[in-house]
Amino acid sequence: MIEGDNAPGDLQLAGFGVRSQDFLDHSFARVSVPVSDSDVLRDLLLAEKPGTVIEIGLAYGSSALAIAEALVAAGPDQARHVIIDALHAHGQVA
Repeated sequence: MIEGDNAPGDLQLAGFGVRSQDFLDHSFARVSVPVSDSDVLRDLLLAEKPGTVIEIGLAYGSSALAIAEALVAAGPDQARHVIIDALHAHGQVA
């Protein structure tokens, strides 16, 4: 068990303390979008065929994968997926 504010194994991301133990405690299942919700999101985007999707917060990227799947399936020529996340210091255009 990791204890204290600056315990060995703690990670620092953009000024936020993220305990490595949290990753070992299955935090992915707690904070990520469930598979069934990802499927609904993908199907909704396939039906609506948006040109741009703006996503606030990336976390582990499970919703980003569903969004990307829908955008690619609908025709990636003009599709844009913009993600805004305070924990990521650098931007990238893909």
